[in-house]
Parts: sequence; structure tokens; C-alpha cells
Amino acid sequence: MTAKTRFAISTLISVVLALAIFLVVLMISRQNNHKWDLTRNQRFSLSQQSLDVVRDLKEPVEALAFLAETDDAGRQAASELLGNYKSAAPEKFSFQLVDPRKSPLLARKHEVRMPGQVILVSGAQTQRSTAVAEEELTNALLRLSDLTEKKVYFLSGHGERAIQGNDPDCLARFQGGLAAEGFTGASLNLLETKQVPSDASILVLAGPTRQMLPAEQQILKTWLDQGGRLLLTLELETGGHLDWLLKEYGIQSPAEAILDEQAQMFGTEPVYAVALAYAADHPITRNFGLNTLFRLARPVEPVSEGQPEGASILPLAHTGPYAFSIPADDLVGKDRVEIRSDRVIRKGSIPLAVAGTFPKGAAPAANPASETAPEPSRPEARIVVVGDTDFVSNELFEVLGNKDLAMNMLNWLTESEDRITIRPKDEASQPLILSQTQTSQIKVLLILAIPLAVLLTGFLMAFRRRG
Repeated sequence: MTAKTRFAISTLISVVLALAIFLVVLMISRQNNHKWDLTRNQRFSLSQQSLDVVRDLKEPVEALAFLAETDDAGRQAASELLGNYKSAAPEKFSFQLVDPRKSPLLARKHEVRMPGQVILVSGAQTQRSTAVAEEELTNALLRLSDLTEKKVYFLSGHGERAIQGNDPDCLARFQGGLAAEGFTGASLNLLETKQVPSDASILVLAGPTRQMLPAEQQILKTWLDQGGRLLLTLELETGGHLDWLLKEYGIQSPAEAILDEQAQMFGTEPVYAVALAYAADHPITRNFGLNTLFRLARPVEPVSEGQPEGASILPLAHTGPYAFSIPADDLVGKDRVEIRSDRVIRKGSIPLAVAGTFPKGAAPAANPASETAPEPSRPEARIVVVGDTDFVSNELFEVLGNKDLAMNMLNWLTESEDRITIRPKDEASQPLILSQTQTSQIKVLLILAIPLAVLLTGFLMAFRRRG
């Protein structure tokens, strides 16, 4: 065998081996498909909530995305997004892209009158997503997997925040966001109804500034004693109007206002407080890695002694180390903040919210013979108290992690722990939170250090050339 023949055979064997290795790698990669999302906020990956929802589906779901064949960009984006859902749970989720013009009967069956809608089909049940977007799709899947209506009543008549309106202080965005989590919201005046409606899942007492009448107090205490669920948000103006309720359930909110040096990042007085630390062992804040923003908040914490028997009360969120508190009277009704060192009450990490569970009868029971109370249906009462109402206002509800924290609170109150997670990501930019010390360091670096370094380098170069 000549050297030329041996070289040809060796080359052929090398090519065959290389091709075989390539085919094996290709087969392995097809069966083990992985991708890495290197974007800052993981914008091309599903959020943890979306992953949990699609993996926990009880029945298989097929998504019909109605998009015209000429919409190449829209179909590609839809295929990538829906493909992420399918990859997360291939046995529970499937999809197909449908051109409404080529399949008019299918479009008419699902009442699709314009492209861009997604119909989720599970057996005889359907849900509609009005856009090919993760938040819309995940919310539709939630509605499809849980058709039980949960009613949230916002108490009124005591100076609470309005749940409708475009004013920055209103709660319209919070109230409107309930539907995405399977809730429906409504207003409730206890003096009119004389009782808590039997379909109430949660009562929300949002920033009352007036005292409840004794009859209303009795209705509320009776409902809580029989397993009711309450979300209570306070204001500086609330004062001690709710001490009768907080003390009964082992919670206190001193008449203090929390200020935070980190508020300087907003170019304003330090009336904002940033929550940086959360309870790692509570379902609401477990694995919660987002900052949340509060304004003119007051501390909320369990009492040190005299908690109801069998109760479990845990602080949920704390400020960072640069916060401090002053008497609430120093701010209420004032035009600007005046900080005096002799008025500071506490410094450092300050609790902003607590959550508590209370077995039936843990708090002193109301009149058991009262006819105003609904039939008991739950083994324990659950209460969440937050030292601020602005964090769910129109202005702040969608800032940082406020929306996630608020919705996690509602889901925990209704024992829907499987929905407590981080929701689909907002692609809008998020502010960088810096302390006063960090801000000063950056100023020194930009204004002094860098210019001086440039000047020094220029002098050295000039001196070296002359030398």
C-alpha cells in the first residue's frame, strides 16, 4: 500500500469519524435543549410565577395564537414565548399559530375579531389573552386553572383611600390588578350592610383616618374571630384610631414616621423608605428578592408581651440601615421635613409590615350570639398590617416590587400559597438605589478623582516629553 493510498484512507476515516461525532452531538443536543438568557432582567425567560403556573396545570392546555401569516415578526415572537411555556411543561402545554383569514370558522368559534389574541383551551373551558405577552398569558392560565371567584371588599366610611380615580393617591391600579390574580373588588360600608357579606374572602382597610363606630368594630371583630382575613394599611393620620384592633391581636404601630436617607435618590425629602430585608421563613416573602418602596410609613411590629394564645406574628419587611424614625406629629400637617437629632427615636432596620395567624377564639371573642356574623368557614384568622398605604397607590403600585408584595399578601390571606411568587417582568428600567455615603463617593469620583487623574497624566506626559 502506497503512502498516497494510506493518506487517502486515513483522511476518509477522519472525515467519517468527524461526521459520526457531529451526528451524535446533534442527537444529544436535540434531546437536551438548553438556552441561556444573559440579559440583565432575564427578559427572554419566563418568570418564576409563569413556570409555576404552567407546571401546576391540572389539565392539558392548548394555546391558539391568532396571527396573520404576513406578520413574520409577531409570529416569531409568539412562537418563542409560547415555546418557553411548552418547554417548561411539554405534557401540559401545547400551541399552534392560526391565521384568522385562513381559519375563519375557528376564529368565529372563539369570537376572535382581530389578530394578536390568544385563546387558551382546556377541555370545555376557555380563557382569552388579549395580547401575546407573558403577563397576559400567565394571568389567563391562572384564571383557567382556578375558576373560583374570590371577593375582596374595601371598607369605606372612615377616610379610606378611594379605589377608583386617576389621582396618584387612589388605589385604582391596585383594585384593577385584582382580576389578574383571580380576585374581584368592591366597596363595603358596614353601616349599610350591617354585616360582612358571606362571599367575602378578604377585607381591606386602606388608610382609615377616622374612628370606626362601636357597631362596626363589633362586626369586624366577630368576623375575624370566626376566621376572617384582613389586609390593613395605615397612615400617619390614622393615629391611634385602630389601637383597639391592633392590641387585641398582639400588634402595635407606634406614632412614628419612618425617614430614609436612601430617599435622596429620588431628589426629594427623605419621606420614602426602601424595604431591603424580608422574612425568609414566611410564605409571603420567601425568596422575595425585590426592593419595595413606601412613603411616610410608620413602624409595625408584634408586641413584646401579651400576644394572643396560639398566635403566630412575624415581621415581613424591614428598612435598610440608613432609616430612622421621628415622632409622627413632626410631619403631620407640616409643609416640609425638619430633622432634628434630638427628635430621632430609633435608627437602622425598622419593621414596615407584619403578618399573623390567629386560631379561632385566640383574640377575645365578640358576642357569639350576634346575627350579623357569617357562618364560620375557616380554622384561623389571618391579618396583614402594613405601615403605609401609598405603597399600593396609583403612583407606587407598579414601582420596584410593590405589586408583587401586595399580591403575595392577598394570596397568602386566601391560602393560595402556590401563587406567591415573582410575577412576569416589567421591561421598564428600575432605579438604582444608593445610600447617601455611596452617592457622596460617586460625586467625589466623578467631580474630583477622575479630572485630577486626567490632569496628572497630562502633566506627567508633558514633563516626560520635555525631559
